[in-house]
Amino acid sequence: MSKKDRWLTEIAFITAVLPLIFIAFILKLLPARIPITNINIVDVKVEYANKYNNLITGLFCLVPLMIVAISRFIKNKLPEYKNYSAILIMSMVLSVAFSAIIIKGLAAQIQNVDDLKSFDFIGFGAVLICIFIALMGTVTRYRKVGSKFWAINNRFTRSSASIWKTVHHNAASVQTPVFVFVGVVLSFVRGYPTLIILFSALFLFIVWTFVHSYIIKSVFEKRRKENGIEVGGGV
Repeated sequence: MSKKDRWLTEIAFITAVLPLIFIAFILKLLPARIPITNINIVDVKVEYANKYNNLITGLFCLVPLMIVAISRFIKNKLPEYKNYSAILIMSMVLSVAFSAIIIKGLAAQIQNVDDLKSFDFIGFGAVLICIFIALMGTVTRYRKVGSKFWAINNRFTRSSASIWKTVHHNAASVQTPVFVFVGVVLSFVRGYPTLIILFSALFLFIVWTFVHSYIIKSVFEKRRKENGIEVGGGV
């Protein structure tokens, strides 16, 4: 898969979950029960519905997400797949359309402007950080050997160009889906707990990269001893 296709895949993947993130943040602004006005010939009746019923709308984001996942699977099996970029762009258009509909529909349920004062800026910032890290997956994948910035630079990866490449390819494959998932989870959490979850995820990812580097180095050394050469290549 080309570098351009990888960038497009990451953007499409992130865009696909935006409707769910928007739902989560708007739900935080809504009262627990939302008034629904029913007008008939006799009278006007006001009923109330649980605000979390709006989560059903979030199921629509599964459509572009499935499109991206299936297209990525086909692309991996058939590298010559020509319509890959067009299908990803179509999924992004769907995601943006769903996001616009969701924002318009849920925003109409906000009772007054004062509700906007409770907007979760801490959570929003944490989600933006997750999206940024997820989007940098392709950067991680193509870091040059010995790079100091945004690279898994430890004594294991520096020991071999093949180990460096394998570790970075594997880390990129984990980095994007994991931090997209963490971003979605954080969008449903409010306040400082979002920072605890975010930093915990970052810490665990960093520990995983170190452990994974050690494992890959051990595997390569075993293969080198068995074959007399160093076996390279990414996963």
